[in-house]
Amino acid sequence: MGGLQSAETVIYSLNFGNVQQGGWLESFELLLNACKELENKKVYDIALGSNIEYLFADKIQKQISTSIINIITVTAKNIRTKGITKVGLLGTKFTMEMGFIRLH
Repeated sequence: MGGLQSAETVIYSLNFGNVQQGGWLESFELLLNACKELENKKVYDIALGSNIEYLFADKIQKQISTSIINIITVTAKNIRTKGITKVGLLGTKFTMEMGFIRLH
C-alpha cells in the first residue's frame, strides 16, 4: 500500500514456561486455545511465530475458521516458483531433528 501504511497486528505470546513444562509435543492445547482467543478477537489471519508450532498447524486449522498462514507452505511455493534447488534452515535442535519440514 506504500507510504506509512501497515497492518494492524494482534500478538498472543504463550508463557514459554507452560510450554516447557509439558514439552513441545504436548503443547497442542496451549496453541489451540491461543488461536481461539485470536479468532474471538476477529483477526483476519493467524501466523504462528515459530517453526515448531507448525507441527500442529493442520490440526489447529481443522478446529478454527480463521486461516492460518502456513509459512512452510508459502516458503515452499516461493522456492519452487523461483526454481531454487538448494535451501538452508536455521532452527533449534528440536526443529532440525523433527521431520515436519520437508520439501518434496
